[in-house]
Amino acid sequence: MYFYFLYYFFCIFFFCIFYIFLSFCLFVYLKINSCYPYTETDPLIIEETPDVYFMGDSKEFTTRLLKDEKNNQEVRIVTIPAFYKTQSFVLVNLKNLDCFEISLENALVH
Repeated sequence: MYFYFLYYFFCIFFFCIFYIFLSFCLFVYLKINSCYPYTETDPLIIEETPDVYFMGDSKEFTTRLLKDEKNNQEVRIVTIPAFYKTQSFVLVNLKNLDCFEISLENALVH
């Protein structure tokens, strides 16, 4: 009986040591091979104004054209609903930034 207790104790002990060792190795690997922290630039900051800005998984299709008179720029903001909920997709004309939704809801055979 005492032998089983020692066996399980050492198994749990070595498992914990092994887990700590793997966690340390993962920490060292991520610290060495990661690109964070960014010291010069942040890749999540948009430095140039996009022509079209998409936002997915919204409740409904909406679009809006924002104009910046100071810099003479236009940005088309498009919210796109989830396809599996609405069976629709969005087309954008990149020449004039017109945007419209095409719905396949009535065209699909159930």
